[in-house]
Amino acid sequence: ISDLYNLFEESDSRAYGEYDYISDNGSGINVGFLVGQQFDVDGNPLEDRAQNPLNFTPDFNLTETGANLEVTGIRCAKFAPDFGVQGASVNNDYIWFRFADVWLMKAEAVFRKGDNATALDMINTLRTARGASALGSLSEQDILDERSRELYWEGWKRNDQIRFNAFLGTWQAKPNPSDPMRLLFPIPAEAISTNAELVQNPGY
Repeated sequence: ISDLYNLFEESDSRAYGEYDYISDNGSGINVGFLVGQQFDVDGNPLEDRAQNPLNFTPDFNLTETGANLEVTGIRCAKFAPDFGVQGASVNNDYIWFRFADVWLMKAEAVFRKGDNATALDMINTLRTARGASALGSLSEQDILDERSRELYWEGWKRNDQIRFNAFLGTWQAKPNPSDPMRLLFPIPAEAISTNAELVQNPGY
């Protein structure tokens, strides 16, 4: 969503990166977010299937139809595709944990213990490595935003929002608060039917 995209400074390499591996394999895409006019590897502007400019726009609706179907919304290409293999046998590894995640865990932990100075220094060390400017101060929201910038597309957002008491609230494309029951997932009916000791979570 554009709210996430707008959290990034223009210089932040997490939002946009160019690698020789991408261009050497005949692709015009960048790593990060694909937004604006898209080009092929030779720099020629691409078109959608209706011969209109392939210009990805930040704004979108959850359901799109019609002429803007191919262009509305930012695309994400955080990890470079494996150009050597076609189909389901690609050799890309899935990222489970990264050092940056552990670094941010520690920064959050020392922040919650009251050591703002150390946490701020740790956050700024990461931001500097990514080409972003240093923060002058640090809040819980700053830490959540930094985790969003560093870890988007890696499956941590829901966990983070719950931990920061933000999951039940509203945000772009989610205008209504959630019922607290949504903090937990339902236990599958198959599991309950085979284990009499299991009790369904409240609300399900």
